[in-house]
Amino acid sequence: MLELVARVNAALRRNKRADCLQKGSIAVNPDTMTVTYRGKVLDLSNKEYQLLRYFLVNDGKVLTRENILSDVWGYDGGETRTLDNYVARLRKLGLNIETVFGVGYKFLSD
Repeated sequence: MLELVARVNAALRRNKRADCLQKGSIAVNPDTMTVTYRGKVLDLSNKEYQLLRYFLVNDGKVLTRENILSDVWGYDGGETRTLDNYVARLRKLGLNIETVFGVGYKFLSD
């Protein structure tokens, strides 16, 4: 019985590690909401974390402003500069977020 419990616990630990999202030199741990970039832990706000995680899940895809605002902020429409401010903060940390003129943004992991 002890061996069975040990095996189940080991399987759960392995499964928990699989939840971590890693692209290039960026690692996101959803359990602790921590982001490691090039070996350094980033101090992010909740929305910065959510936005970065959204970019990582959609790595390399062109994302429209409307989709990002809807999926991350829950906005249904309207014009807002909120997204631009958050992208600027992530860029200051060295993250590669490209502007796709007239459409939105594209995140590229290194």
